[in-house]
Amino acid sequence: MAVHSSLSGGELKNAVIVNNGVLGEVYIHRAWAKIDVILYTDAAKNDFKLQTVTLRHWQKEMALLPAHYDETKEKVTDATDTGSGLMEATTQAIYSGTEIDNDEKIEYKIYLNETPNPGINHFPEMPCLILGGEYKGQTCYYRVDFISKNTNGEEFYHDLLRNHQYELRILEILTDGSSSEEDAYNNVLTSIETEIIVWNEGDMKNIIIDGEYWLRVDPAQFTLAREAHQPIVPARAETYSPGDYFFQIESNTNWTIDPATVVYSPDSETGWLTFSRLSGTPGAPADMELYVTENNTTGQRTATFTVAAGTIRFAVTVTQTGKQMTWIKHWIWMERK
Repeated sequence: MAVHSSLSGGELKNAVIVNNGVLGEVYIHRAWAKIDVILYTDAAKNDFKLQTVTLRHWQKEMALLPAHYDETKEKVTDATDTGSGLMEATTQAIYSGTEIDNDEKIEYKIYLNETPNPGINHFPEMPCLILGGEYKGQTCYYRVDFISKNTNGEEFYHDLLRNHQYELRILEILTDGSSSEEDAYNNVLTSIETEIIVWNEGDMKNIIIDGEYWLRVDPAQFTLAREAHQPIVPARAETYSPGDYFFQIESNTNWTIDPATVVYSPDSETGWLTFSRLSGTPGAPADMELYVTENNTTGQRTATFTVAAGTIRFAVTVTQTGKQMTWIKHWIWMERK
């Protein structure tokens, strides 16, 4: 028996679920969506000082359990519409002052009920944020909707799902905004360039967060065959997904791998692991590849390397199998005289 429990924000303690004497599994899903807003580029930080963030039009009521849940993937797939409607424009959640860090970002402050997005046909009553601040010395306001583009360049509207994090990245302020929050709210055109990064927090097994820094390494463990795997010249043209010798590193700050700190076991077997790159910058995930020499011993060997990002240190273990012993049996036939 699997029981799905929804939390607003807090802890589920001492949970014991028994069905006919059999202890079952408990899956915990945060019932709220979370929104962070970050001035992501130097250009945005230089041009704009974030002073207020106003949330409008979130769902009035929260469903205790999700109506759209994939048991196999353990994921919420769509927003649960409770039929309560969205908050009216006069109801607002306003964040300002010390809630905004260094005029650049607001994190771990904005939580809301899971909210379906009705789309552009219901503008301006879609869930949105109004960003207020100082643009080149002038007070301006900008409306930001939860819109992204797919690989074909077509726009789609994000539902704000439970147990999901929405990171709104401000990339560039193109020009002056509206002179008032209400004008910005009613303005279908925006002069701010953004992108929205969405994480299903149920998938964030390999994401480490320490204060302002976060780091994702996927996957975080490897078991490799004994054969050598070395760079191919010319370089491969294909794009690889994580797995086998391939993985990804992503962070909101510069990250590094120091080969001198790799810990080998046994310590007599060193230097057999190298990397396609040793550092990266904030932004898109970095596609990584591991290179290994052949393991000519009969035992497995391991190497643990550390990815450093800001104050975060995350260890990744690579195991390489050894040779298999081959046993040959000799059968001697003796003829009885």
